[in-house]
Amino acid sequence: MSYFGNKLKLVIRNSGMKQVDVCRELGISQSRLSSYVVGTREPDFELICKIASYFGKPISYFSEHYSKMKTYEYVSDREKIFTALRLMAARNQNRAIIEGLIELLEQHLCNKGAEDETNA
Repeated sequence: MSYFGNKLKLVIRNSGMKQVDVCRELGISQSRLSSYVVGTREPDFELICKIASYFGKPISYFSEHYSKMKTYEYVSDREKIFTALRLMAARNQNRAIIEGLIELLEQHLCNKGAEDETNA
C-alpha cells in the first residue's frame, strides 16, 4: 500500500463514512477509490486537492514529501506547487526540468523563511 493509500484509508475510517458514500461525494467509482487505497493508482493533483478539502485536511497530510515540512505563512501555496511538481516528476513528465525547479524553489523558500525569521 502506498503512503497516499494508507492516509486515505485512515481518513475514511476515522470519518466513519463508507467508501460508497465517499465515492458518491467525490464523484468517482468505487473501483477507482479502491485502486487509490491499495496503491495501484495515484490520483491526479486536482483529485488530491478535492479529497483533502472534503476531509478537511491539508494536502501535506496525503503527501509523504511534506509530512515533516516546517510550515510558514505561505505553506498552502508552497504545498500546491511542490505537490504538483513532485507528482509530475513521479510520472516522468519533463523530470529533469521539474527536479531543477523543485531545487530552485526549495532554495528560494528556505532563504525566504530564514529572512522572515531574522526580520521577526
